[in-house]
Amino acid sequence: MLGLEVEVHEEASDTVEAGLVIRQNPTATTQVPAGSTVELWVSTGPESSGNEGQEEELLIIPLPVDKETAEVQIVVDGTIVFNESVDCKQGNFPYTLTGTGTVSVEVYVDGVMDVNNTREVTFGE
Repeated sequence: MLGLEVEVHEEASDTVEAGLVIRQNPTATTQVPAGSTVELWVSTGPESSGNEGQEEELLIIPLPVDKETAEVQIVVDGTIVFNESVDCKQGNFPYTLTGTGTVSVEVYVDGVMDVNNTREVTFGE
């Protein structure tokens, strides 16, 4: 064994078959010292119809152009809903919020608040 700790998160995906890895942190080619933790997000398959009545809001998060990766954290009503390293090559990171009513959203890129995406979101407007 490589002496790594593995932390597995489950996530619904319409595009990745159940049981397959959607993404990981650190990225696949990153070398890490023995004892490091590798996070894997594993697909549970398509999302169930448990979100009936919920709305979606797309956030487009600008990423630094002078870096390969950035740490993106999204906090909804005080709860971290996304916290991982993303590839900056794409320029922006799209994230879809799902919910109802009005929520408070805070977005951080490398620990710095993204003032354009930190706001109140009212679903369905």
